[in-house]
Amino acid sequence: PANNTKCAPLVTHLLKLAYNWNWSAYAFKDPLTNQTVTSASPAPYRYVALIKQKIGFAQRILRLDQAAPGDILAWWNVGTDANDHAMILASIDWASAKAYPSQLAGANPALEGTTFYAVDVLDSSSGVHTDDSRIVNINGVDTQIAGIGTGTIGILVNASFEIVGTTWSLPNSNYATQPAAWLNGLHS
Repeated sequence: PANNTKCAPLVTHLLKLAYNWNWSAYAFKDPLTNQTVTSASPAPYRYVALIKQKIGFAQRILRLDQAAPGDILAWWNVGTDANDHAMILASIDWASAKAYPSQLAGANPALEGTTFYAVDVLDSSSGVHTDDSRIVNINGVDTQIAGIGTGTIGILVNASFEIVGTTWSLPNSNYATQPAAWLNGLHS
């Protein structure tokens, strides 16, 4: 899986290969600089801007129940390009639904009524997700390889299935038998 392409450039290469897409031909407003720019390979936060501005994308999907395999999933912490990420949605495990345990100590009241789902993605990263294909056996040792792979992330949705939060991976603890540890894993 090792390669020199990280998250957003992978998405750009896939769009270019599948659709002969050229981002350089489209100007958009960069939300960090407030400048109108073009980019041959947009950063993840710029993918969010392109999606919001409906440039190159037919629609902006904000509800998990409207997402489909092949959709681009991008997140961004507004105001910075730190911790942004872009990937391709592979599948949603609807049977993985877990109600946010708002009754537990340490629960975030703003997340009451949300539901957590496991979502498989295709991306390129130096960090691995849960059940990641980039953990390979090298000479008998499970080794993390940076590059292209699949893994599982978590998505929190409200009662209308609007995405309200994401996690890089799934909590390690068991939801039913270790709910407090599961909640701590979710928050981390």
